[in-house]
Amino acid sequence: RILMANRRMLNDYGLDEASYRRFTTRTAPWLPEEERNRVLASDHEVMDTGQRMTQAAVRTVLPDGRTTVNDIIKVPLRDADGVITGVVAVALDVTERQRAEQELERSQSLLRTVVDTLPLWLWVKDRAGRYVMMNRKFAQELGFPQPEQAPITSEDLPWTPEQRELISGHDRGVMEHGLQQEQESHLVLHPHGGESIQHIVRCPLRDADGTVTGLVGVAMDVTAQRRTEGLLRNVVTNTPVVLWALDHNGTITLSEGKGLAAQRLHPLHGIPIQARRG
Repeated sequence: RILMANRRMLNDYGLDEASYRRFTTRTAPWLPEEERNRVLASDHEVMDTGQRMTQAAVRTVLPDGRTTVNDIIKVPLRDADGVITGVVAVALDVTERQRAEQELERSQSLLRTVVDTLPLWLWVKDRAGRYVMMNRKFAQELGFPQPEQAPITSEDLPWTPEQRELISGHDRGVMEHGLQQEQESHLVLHPHGGESIQHIVRCPLRDADGTVTGLVGVAMDVTAQRRTEGLLRNVVTNTPVVLWALDHNGTITLSEGKGLAAQRLHPLHGIPIQARRG
């Protein structure tokens, strides 16, 4: 038999003080059969064992169609002699908390997918220089199959002591001054040991109060681009003919070559073609 119910339970199930006492858990019309069987089974277990029972995230459909999620705690009810005479149950509505947790989990999953999709290195460090997050590309190119297996500090990375000291210096500068920093660095990669040129951007990471708590770093591999630029520069510098570039106004913006023709072009840099006529 149901001996007592609080106002919240009566309101949720559309009951009043007089009506609910006429029913037992087995005959309660507001409980679906499946839920009645579940409640009865747990009640009997608590009374048979005399042990407290906790049931997490139990879904309940109320008479008005709402679905709630409750953490339920049941303990044996004892008389003055310690004899078990019933069960006391408390249900804590955690519906909103579960929704918030699920939304947070979806947001974190989306963030993880985004950072792992980026064709860049991405990492987050705290003030102590520890990596608190890095994306899959960064981890894998440094020899760690999964970001979860990534190193804790720069000391664990496949870089020379000079490179580690340079990185630490850049990190300290960003966090101490709270300013974004950009530079290109030559970094030795693991495990193949090849050298790459990375364009690195570091930004201070701030909390809600604006205090710098770490930094966010991204790095783009520009090795191929820089090699191509070097080859083009070599070709242009050593070409036996004169090369020049004009903008849409006819202004010479670049000229390369050897000999008298090249010498005559240099003074004309920055002068629109209209000004050169006549």
